[in-house]
Amino acid sequence: MPFRIGGLLRAIASGILEIDDTAVPYEQLEILNDFLAKHRFSFEGKEGAKLLTELKRKHMVDSITVIGQSGELVVSSEGNGRSEGTLATSLLRQIDSELATPETLMIKGLGSWFMVFPFNEKTYIVRAPSSLSSIELRALAKDMESVVLSE
Repeated sequence: MPFRIGGLLRAIASGILEIDDTAVPYEQLEILNDFLAKHRFSFEGKEGAKLLTELKRKHMVDSITVIGQSGELVVSSEGNGRSEGTLATSLLRQIDSELATPETLMIKGLGSWFMVFPFNEKTYIVRAPSSLSSIELRALAKDMESVVLSE
């Protein structure tokens, strides 16, 4: 009799634990779409530093740093790109070797977020006052690839 109850409880628990409740964050998307509808962003005829400033404003972040596959600094919106790049790549390597291959690394600091994620054989480091979803981070990376890094 206890065997049947244990099996029943295991079946119920596994059914509950396997529920995938991930959903598209429609509320966040509505806010972003409203923001983007009110503001126009022009990337035409601007040089690198101004493009980065415009992208920071568009994605509401404080800084953007891109590190290449071999660890070289590709672009940084702030002057601390090399030190941030070294820190981010060592964090990603450590997590990759000890735990699992990370999709995104998010660290909440005092008043800001430090987000690191790989995209197209580059490592992106973003600092922002609030966390960005994986969708928002990929959109930022695609903008960087098409606007700033395509030059």
